Amino acid sequence: MKNKRGVTLIELLIAISLLVVIMTLGTGIYLSGTNLSADMVNTSQAHRTAQIAFMHVQKHVRESACINALTSTELHFNSFSGVSDIYSSPSIESKYEYDSTSSEMRFYPDRSDTSNYELVAAHISGCTFTEDPSGICVSVEITALDNNDTAESACTFSGDVQLMCGPSQPVFTI
Repeated sequence: MKNKRGVTLIELLIAISLLVVIMTLGTGIYLSGTNLSADMVNTSQAHRTAQIAFMHVQKHVRESACINALTSTELHFNSFSGVSDIYSSPSIESKYEYDSTSSEMRFYPDRSDTSNYELVAAHISGCTFTEDPSGICVSVEITALDNNDTAESACTFSGDVQLMCGPSQPVFTI
């Protein structure tokens, strides 16, 4: 009997076929993991944007004296002009504004100066403000998209923000 060395053509074809199947499965698993990771990053990014915008609103509204005007996309409130003015009446009217055409949320420290604003967040797909009947609490709901503006990873952050003092309450009690 002859000594058999090497592999037959059939064995080689079977080995190559198995290798192709294993590589295809491995590539599929890798790509789905990469896509899942990218989706998680996008969702996390949208959540962070909405949370930062909410915290920005929360900080300023909590430090305000009263709500002056409220629409579904704008919030006007009086804020103090500085630490030295903290015991006097609030003197600056500030506002938050959601611009749906640019998908931006802006903060105007002085509502009368529309050229001076701070961009709170970009890639915002929705923002609503609602005031409760007592006038000392504002419900805020902000929906943010990721940097690619994809709705699949949109995230909504909402909550109630209470003013530092209500309409009939003193600013500080000493």
